[in-house]
Amino acid sequence: MWTIAMKDLRLRWKDKRGLITMLLMPILLTAILGSALGGNFGEDSSMPDTVVGVAFDEVDQMTDQWVNEVLPNDEVTVTAFENGQELEVALQEKAIDVGVVLPENWGQQMSESEVKVWTDPEKTIQASIVHSMLTSFVDRIQSVSATANVFAFEMGAEGGVDVESATEEVMADLRAVAGAEGTSVRAAEEGQASLTGMQYYAAAMGVMFILFNATIGARSVLEERHTQTLARIAMTPIRPFPVMVGKFLGTLFYSLLQFLLFLIATYLFFDVSWGESPGQVLAVGVAYGVAVSGLAMMLASVIKEEKTIDAVGGIGVQVLALLGGSMIPIAAFPDILQTVSNAIPNKWALDGFISVMTGTTWTELILPTSLLLAFGLLCLWMGSMRLKLQ
Repeated sequence: MWTIAMKDLRLRWKDKRGLITMLLMPILLTAILGSALGGNFGEDSSMPDTVVGVAFDEVDQMTDQWVNEVLPNDEVTVTAFENGQELEVALQEKAIDVGVVLPENWGQQMSESEVKVWTDPEKTIQASIVHSMLTSFVDRIQSVSATANVFAFEMGAEGGVDVESATEEVMADLRAVAGAEGTSVRAAEEGQASLTGMQYYAAAMGVMFILFNATIGARSVLEERHTQTLARIAMTPIRPFPVMVGKFLGTLFYSLLQFLLFLIATYLFFDVSWGESPGQVLAVGVAYGVAVSGLAMMLASVIKEEKTIDAVGGIGVQVLALLGGSMIPIAAFPDILQTVSNAIPNKWALDGFISVMTGTTWTELILPTSLLLAFGLLCLWMGSMRLKLQ
């Protein structure tokens, strides 16, 4: 196994043209996409100009505050509607970009789960941002209310205090703090870093180009089958499974070498931070390498012609890269495509790298790394069972 793996690694290392392509192309694409689309990430991100239609039955303090104070800004224009039917018509006529229908007595209930958010299919990002603004506002109000209730209960238990007036004073202070500019409620690990466009596309392009090794590894097996190399090996006492494992390890070692070179290049040339834990980066990289190498063995067992594997490399990898978020962030996809992407290994690899970049724990990496390892080993086993040495 070791001899076969080292032989494959040496052959690919000697292919300077292929090595330069597999390293230079992702670096160039990272520079182009990271620079061109970097404004959509992190602190430099901005929301496109958006017209939001809001339908509600009555005006109370909370509804008025959200519709007239919280929602409007430099990018968002608010249009009020009397009912959901008028709003739906406006959305169909493209008079508005996003529609929000508040349920009856929403200002008293303050629940975001019953709010309906409608949007043009081409503007799902704006709808997601509006929904996030709504959730943030509800969280702030509920936090103020819960804090005031606890305060009132504790003051009532102490006795000798005008609970009503004290609670009103505290709630006024809480509302002032919650409504202050720059104040928000968020659920995240303390110290979690924001993601830049260059970081995202460094991870995305690295994941996409490592995926090409699946076709390169499969092509290696097919070439040796057609040149009768595998047939000659079959005449020796060596069993088929160690041969396939050797081919698997050759693809894995090349994938890891490519990833390490790409990681170093993006760090030196673009100052890309891959996170605070090199161990976590390596864990995700190894798990993804196993998945790609296993996929190579599976492709070699299913596809018989080298021309076919080249077509898979040219088209199939691009489709998987698109569905996995390497071209466009998955959050911009329709719900059905987001569900489909969960079955794609490169999506889990990209999620893993992004999690490491923004700060995560080893526990949170268990799911993506476990899925990648399981996928790769399952493909290796299935490919070995199907592939016959000829």
